[in-house]
Amino acid sequence: MKKILLFFVVATMALVSCSDDDDNNYVDPIIGNWDLYKIIMVTPDGTEIEVGDDCELQSSIYFKVNGDLTSNWFEEDDDSNCIETLYDGDWSRRNDGGYNIAAQETGGGDFELDIIYPEFRENYTKMRIPVTPDEVSVNQTYAVFKLK
Repeated sequence: MKKILLFFVVATMALVSCSDDDDNNYVDPIIGNWDLYKIIMVTPDGTEIEVGDDCELQSSIYFKVNGDLTSNWFEEDDDSNCIETLYDGDWSRRNDGGYNIAAQETGGGDFELDIIYPEFRENYTKMRIPVTPDEVSVNQTYAVFKLK
């Protein structure tokens, strides 16, 4: 009987000590270099419509292990020139599963603060982030990134 009790105590201690090791080995799925793959609009009936242009699809964001981030974002100006804007900032994981993002244009400018709730897909190789549209719409827009 003492051997059985001793076995359960040792087994319980082993399980508890393993959980600490697992926590130390955790790698947040957002860490990595992500390329903008497509921008989609999803209608109320679930239809996906691609709305991104070739200029925007050159954009990327790099979430670093230390909580820093860098990003290059491309947008067309009024003359259809593709303009790149570089951002530096930081990120942190929230208790509710979202992420706090704080970034500003490299070299200065206004800070942009955001909270994102990415949906990770395809074994964490794609990340879909809801995007706030410029105008009110019944459709939901998403930026879809692929891990490099």
